[in-house]
Amino acid sequence: MPHGHPRALALAVDPASVEDQLWDRHTLWESGLSSLPADDRTAGEFLIEAFAQCREVLLVEGLFAHLLGGGSAGCQSGGAGFVQACSSSPRSPPRARLLHAELGPGTEPPTPGSRGPFGTVELRAGRPLQANRFRATLPRIAEGVAWLRGDVWLADSPTARLGVTGIGPRVWMEHLGTWGRRAAGTRLLMTGPDMAGAAEEAAAALAACELTDAELSRAGTTGAPHGAPSENGSTIPGGTP
Repeated sequence: MPHGHPRALALAVDPASVEDQLWDRHTLWESGLSSLPADDRTAGEFLIEAFAQCREVLLVEGLFAHLLGGGSAGCQSGGAGFVQACSSSPRSPPRARLLHAELGPGTEPPTPGSRGPFGTVELRAGRPLQANRFRATLPRIAEGVAWLRGDVWLADSPTARLGVTGIGPRVWMEHLGTWGRRAAGTRLLMTGPDMAGAAEEAAAALAACELTDAELSRAGTTGAPHGAPSENGSTIPGGTP
């Protein structure tokens, strides 16, 4: 299609290497996976971008062995579980179908036990967050989470909608504009191993960041965004590369 655009994209991954790639701190350039020295994305960031754009994720055991020749490596269930948790996570990208290469095209894999230890949980906070407490707490919330994403509402920038993203060891925040007609509030989605056990602790940590009744009274905040975002308070780094 010289003048067309692809209608669908598929991504082939070896589930045995997914988790290792997500937690690799090296950039694509440092790992020899990109010819651009300025490409400072990690392999995990590249994978999440790819997951979000594709319609199908094809699990191929020993993918590199198939491409380069030689014996096929075994499949680790954890990596398959991560992909399954991402593709089936409600209200969040990606919405890809998960396929196993050995089952043939268009065939859904068996579902019992395929998720493995991975899962996705949602955290919410209805009150604005105290910025310093959230800065100190974010690394603890993100610890052990393979993929963190969502919106954050900070008290010192009540009209600013901030986005938080964590992929493997990297966690960062960015300004996404204003809330507009959206209801202001903090909503985080966490994908990783043993999320059911970590969710209660993370929820308590996030709740401790919310403004108390006394802080709300002093700030004159009622729960609805007001005022203008501060020039230097709209973007807060949540971690270090």
